[in-house]
Amino acid sequence: MTIDIQKKLQKIDEQRALLLSFHNPNLITKKHFDEHINTEMTYHSNAIEGSTLTLNETKLILQDHITVTGKSVVEHQEAKNHEEAINYIKPLAAKPPYIISEEEILAIHQRLLSGINYEWAGKYRQQPVYIKRQDGSIQEFSTWQIIPDLVKNLLTWVREQESLLHPVLLASELHYRLISIHPFIDGNGRTARLLMNVILLQNGYPLTTIRLEQRQAYLEAIEAARTSGDMEPFYQIHLEALAESLGMAIKTYQENIIWK
Repeated sequence: MTIDIQKKLQKIDEQRALLLSFHNPNLITKKHFDEHINTEMTYHSNAIEGSTLTLNETKLILQDHITVTGKSVVEHQEAKNHEEAINYIKPLAAKPPYIISEEEILAIHQRLLSGINYEWAGKYRQQPVYIKRQDGSIQEFSTWQIIPDLVKNLLTWVREQESLLHPVLLASELHYRLISIHPFIDGNGRTARLLMNVILLQNGYPLTTIRLEQRQAYLEAIEAARTSGDMEPFYQIHLEALAESLGMAIKTYQENIIWK
């Protein structure tokens, strides 16, 4: 871990302590803030994967329950599904840290693809998957037959890291390693970002969004980790996003801001 990463983690943990000092936030403030975060997370995570919905259109669908003219049924369903998946992971914050089950991973994925891909929602892929890297080479993901074992091994590894890795870095590692396994036909990135947030929530951090503006840096960080094993760019993406989420949450509760 570099000195820069250590300093940023220290600052983030200072912000976390301040956020946790707001024991009884105003309920109206909290309700509006939760809706705002659900909408932002949904917009950015789906947009990273190619959704054309704008932030305002996502808000119309989720908060105002309005159908947006000119947008596909699938994009409407993706937005609703992502919010449902966020609401599914929130109660998992009450579980002991790092106790994430394979069943919960599949349940997250099932919610993301519900009503979109009935055949593969909540199920591992059963065919090979390749991607073309930026340098033109071909990346082949794990063979589908060993995916259940790879996921089980990943969760065992996560539990073994409790005393070794800072929880923010562990959340980042889980995110990256699930993407690397690529267990699903579709929805791998969204599932991984939600799992990252399970660990963050369990450790007292707020829901954190990888934003659309970070997409290129995010993809390049994944590529760097794949090709050279260098996780620092990926850690930096997470630290930047988490610092922004903490700052927004602290300001909201300090000033009783009502998000509209």
